[in-house]
Amino acid sequence: CSSDLYFLGLMVFMASESGELIVLDGQQRLATGVIFISAVRSWLSQFSQHQKAANQIQEWFIGRSELGEKSLQPRLIMNSANNQFFNDFIVKAVPTEHISSALDKLKRQDRNRKLLEAAIYCRERVSTIASNVGIPDETAKRLIKIVLYLRDQATVARLILSSESAAFTIFETLN
Repeated sequence: CSSDLYFLGLMVFMASESGELIVLDGQQRLATGVIFISAVRSWLSQFSQHQKAANQIQEWFIGRSELGEKSLQPRLIMNSANNQFFNDFIVKAVPTEHISSALDKLKRQDRNRKLLEAAIYCRERVSTIASNVGIPDETAKRLIKIVLYLRDQATVARLILSSESAAFTIFETLN
């Protein structure tokens, strides 16, 4: 049923020479989705019976490593100001305490503060869902259902541009 769709708006991309898409508008929405999904992955990974689902979420939505490699290749590469923190605290599965500790060390105006605050907020929301459900196996089902909803029902209008000059023209027209 189309009424089950959730529209996230227009996202603007530019194709790179390697064929990957560069996000020109929509990075925050994409990052927020990945941050929430990483919180689900982290919650699931604390239970051995849900480790497979946590690993699948990691590979499908967050990042994966090539066979025989240890380094993760993220599904979303952030801008230069946020990419290292995104990789260190979202793509990699780290304890919430590490995120909190890194946040405490940041200055008030640091560009990564909002990213780490969002990571902690999403983990708290996932914990609240878990507390409300109460049973780990039922919580896992509910969290997986949310992730699948984001995958299957959250939609965007995707505009792929051929050049940065085309992007500039689009942004001037839209704004």
